[in-house]
Amino acid sequence: MSKAFKIVVVFGFMLGSGWISLSQRLGDYRDPSFKYEEGWATLFNEKDFSGWVVVLQNPDRSIKTYFQENVSQQSTFYIEGGVLCTTGNPNGYHCCPN
Repeated sequence: MSKAFKIVVVFGFMLGSGWISLSQRLGDYRDPSFKYEEGWATLFNEKDFSGWVVVLQNPDRSIKTYFQENVSQQSTFYIEGGVLCTTGNPNGYHCCPN
């Protein structure tokens, strides 16, 4: 048997037995109708950056931090249709300080 055939057989077994599809379902909580149990905290209100900090890298490699008061001064991260989006430039991230 060729190596490619063995790989196809193993992959087929994994797919048929549900190993691959099960792992996909266990980690996918993007369903908007999913209701979290008591004790979960909502971090994003789908409207603005309330409670979030945006950290961006300047061209000189220094760091600029935007808090709730001045987050509108940056244009890398934005909210569109209730989803956090990014232009990807400059490099940065957003985080919840709590």
